[in-house]
Amino acid sequence: MTKLLFIFGVSIALIFTSCSSEKTNENISDSDIEFKFEIVDSLTVDYLGMPFLCDFSPSKERVLLFNSRNTEFIITDSEGEIISQFTKEGDIPDNPGILADKPIFYDNQTVIARGLKGVFAYDFTGENIWKISTEENPDLWLGRLSERSMYLLSPSKYFTIINYDDLAVNPSNDSLYENHQILKIMNKESRKSKPVISLETFGRFLDGKGYPAISMLPTIHKRENKLLVSYKRDKLIYLYEWENLSFHLKDTFSLTVSPFYLDEPKERESFKDNSSFIILEKIHQGKIKGAWLLDNDLILVQYNIGIKESERLKPKIEKTGMNELTNTNQNEMPPDQFQLFRNGKKYGEPLEARLAFSHVEYVKDNAIWFKKDNEALNIEDDYAVFYKAKLVEKR
Repeated sequence: MTKLLFIFGVSIALIFTSCSSEKTNENISDSDIEFKFEIVDSLTVDYLGMPFLCDFSPSKERVLLFNSRNTEFIITDSEGEIISQFTKEGDIPDNPGILADKPIFYDNQTVIARGLKGVFAYDFTGENIWKISTEENPDLWLGRLSERSMYLLSPSKYFTIINYDDLAVNPSNDSLYENHQILKIMNKESRKSKPVISLETFGRFLDGKGYPAISMLPTIHKRENKLLVSYKRDKLIYLYEWENLSFHLKDTFSLTVSPFYLDEPKERESFKDNSSFIILEKIHQGKIKGAWLLDNDLILVQYNIGIKESERLKPKIEKTGMNELTNTNQNEMPPDQFQLFRNGKKYGEPLEARLAFSHVEYVKDNAIWFKKDNEALNIEDDYAVFYKAKLVEKR
C-alpha cells in the first residue's frame, strides 16, 4: 500500500497545519504541544467512482469499500487489488434496501450490511448466507454512509446498530426524550435485538427544550470494550464500557473550544404541528463530526465551529441560466478542526484542515485513514485513493 501519488508526496503539513504559531520547547504544557498528521501509507484502488473505506478484515488481509451510488461492495487485498465486487441494486430478494451506514466485516470471509429490510450477511461472491429481518419505518430512515454504527462485540454473536424505533414521536412530546435509546444490540443467533444507552439526564437533549429527533442520531467509535459516543449538536462526549452484555457510562468530557456556535434551542411546543422525522436543522451551526479512541488514552475529535447566527448571510436566489436558479449569497464555513484530548482535557494545539481532504474514513489504534476528495481538490482521477496517517509531534 505504497502507491502515493507524486503530487501528495510532499509533507502532510501542506494539508494539515497547526492553528497556532511556532513556540519554543521551553516550558510547553500539554495543551501547547503542536501536532501534525503524517502520512505513513496509502491505499490506491483501480476503481472509477467515490467509494467509502468501510472496514479491514480481522486478519488485515482484506479491505471493504462501498459505493452508495450503485450499492456495490468492493473487496480488495491489502495492496488495493480488487478481488471481488458485487452489487445489490434493484428488486432482488437479498437487497438490504437503503443502508443505514457503513457495512463491515463480520469475519474474514463475510461482510454484513444493515438496511431498511434488516441485517444481511454476504460472502465475497455476493451470496446471502444469513439475514436478520427487521421492521423499519421508511419515514424514519436516514442513510449515513459516511459514518459507522455497526461494531462487533464480545462474544462475537453480538453487534451494535443505530436504533430508529422511538424517533417517530413528535419533538414536542416528552416521551421522545425519556424513552429513546440510541443503539440496539443485535444477537445473530437468536435474531433478536435489545435497545441500550438512554439519553443522559445531564446532556443537551434533556434540558427541557425541543430538538429534532434526527439530531439524536449518534456518531460512535468502539475500541476493545470502550465505546465513545458523540452527537453533532452536543458539546459533551460520552465514554461507555461494554460489560455484562450492556453499555455503562464511565466518563464524560466537554468539547472546551470557543467559539462554538450553537443556535438557541426551541421550546418543545414549537414542534407540535410538525410530524416529520427529518426536521432540518440550521446547517451553519457548530458541529461535532466525530470522536475516536486512540492509543495511550487519547481521544481525537473533529469539529467545525460554525458561523455565528447574526453573521450568516441570507440566501439570495438569482437566475444564472435559462432554467437555472442559484443562491449567489453562500455562507462559507470555516475549516474543520481536530483536537486531541487526554483525561478530559485538551492535549496539544488544535489542527486545522487546510483542504477539503479531512473526512476521516476509518480509525484503528493510532492509524487514521482519510479519503482523497477529488471533487474538493478539483481534479479527475480514475483511482480511489485513501491515506493512512498518524499524529506526530512537530519538531
